[in-house]
Amino acid sequence: MPTGGRRRQAAASGESAAVKIVPRVVFSHGGKEYDVQPVVSSEDAAMVCDLLARGCKLGDAVLADLVEQLNAFAADVPDGEDMLPVHWAAEKGQTAACQLLLTTAPEAVMAGDWEGALPVHRAAGSGHTATCQLLLDAAPETITAADQRGKLPVHWASQNGHTATCQLLLDAAPETITWADELGRLPVHWASQNGHTATCQLLLDTAPDTITAADIDGWMLLHCAATGGHTATCQLLLGRAPETVHAADPCGMLPVHCASESGQTATCQLLFNAAPETVTAADRYGALPVHWAAGSGHTATCQLLLDVAPETIHAADQYGKLPVHCASEAGQTATCQLLLDRAPQTAAMLDIHGRIPLQLALPESSPHLDAARCLVAAAPVATVLAALSAVPQAQPLFADFFITRSPHLTSEEWTAAWSAVPIPCSGLLRALPAVLGHSAEQARHLVQHLPPADAQRLRTAALCLARAQKQSGVALPSGVVWQVLQLMGA
Repeated sequence: MPTGGRRRQAAASGESAAVKIVPRVVFSHGGKEYDVQPVVSSEDAAMVCDLLARGCKLGDAVLADLVEQLNAFAADVPDGEDMLPVHWAAEKGQTAACQLLLTTAPEAVMAGDWEGALPVHRAAGSGHTATCQLLLDAAPETITAADQRGKLPVHWASQNGHTATCQLLLDAAPETITWADELGRLPVHWASQNGHTATCQLLLDTAPDTITAADIDGWMLLHCAATGGHTATCQLLLGRAPETVHAADPCGMLPVHCASESGQTATCQLLFNAAPETVTAADRYGALPVHWAAGSGHTATCQLLLDVAPETIHAADQYGKLPVHCASEAGQTATCQLLLDRAPQTAAMLDIHGRIPLQLALPESSPHLDAARCLVAAAPVATVLAALSAVPQAQPLFADFFITRSPHLTSEEWTAAWSAVPIPCSGLLRALPAVLGHSAEQARHLVQHLPPADAQRLRTAALCLARAQKQSGVALPSGVVWQVLQLMGA
């Protein structure tokens, strides 16, 4: 958070004319010594005010000089660029310091900082009820003052769960409980979003109808709480309005979709307990909760969703995408593996554009190689070879193809594979043990596709091995020679 304004900048740059230098003052209070430097930031000013307000005794001349510095500092901070001393004092709950500052500069109670927040916003956001009372006594109209995002002090108190401060503000202006900010959110939306259950309870007790209020995105309180995984708050909201578990935003998303997208597994369980049928609810685009969890890589949440409704692993959205397509496209490797372990055949499923999950994992601009690696073993051979050939960055995955598929390839598939592998192919040397395990003939094909550096490594190893055989007079069987070479080349 920016502090100091032009006076701090001047001090940092050595512009001595912009900052009044005063003698250092050391004084004692509460058994501690305080070293008061020239005031160059709002934090400095608030600290000095607090010390003075708490009864620190200074000589009249020093006190006058410090007050002069405070006034000069406040005047030098451009409006809306920084926090004034009174903002800092309010945020820290330094009620006496606020009173001192407002005595010398009463107009500061209406000053907005870089967020458009008045001192009362800062006090409310930090839960300093007594400080709020002081500021409201000084300027009652600030209770309906909005910051740059349209938030009143009660929004600030609600989003941080300061229940007692909310009560003070609502007692002073009950109508603010239904005041919407620029996002169309009431104070209770923010309390729900951040899981402040006690604050939600107060706000709903005061205005029960707000439980079905929607923001500009069509989100009700349960959407907000579910997204954050605030299970206790969700429980409160379900107890008050159980029907909201089926509330859909304009995109058709229920609270359970929101919880799934955010990976809030415990909250998903709570919502399923309240409405088991929502596990198969589709949004406007045909996506189930498991699609959202898969695309966001929330493996534990996917596990829960599939335990509750195993058949959803085969569910397609309106684009023909299964959960494994969503996970692949987003490069969610662990989630891909879970889905493939449960339903290996889904690796061969096509979306409406005729693409298997592997192809979605390999966009040319930024391929997800780790996610693609676990798909190479499951998709049809011809489609895998075509997908790998289409993306130059995917060359290292040819090694994974041979490592996982060599034992099961037909002669036709071997021929097709070597036709698809580029020459040279980076990373292919890793597959030598697996290919050699099939046959020496296929190993020779592999060597022909190696990059020159890898081929030279094998050639050097072979020459060294031949020399060792000649010197020892022992001729090794060709199978043993290949095994030694594969170890030396790996």
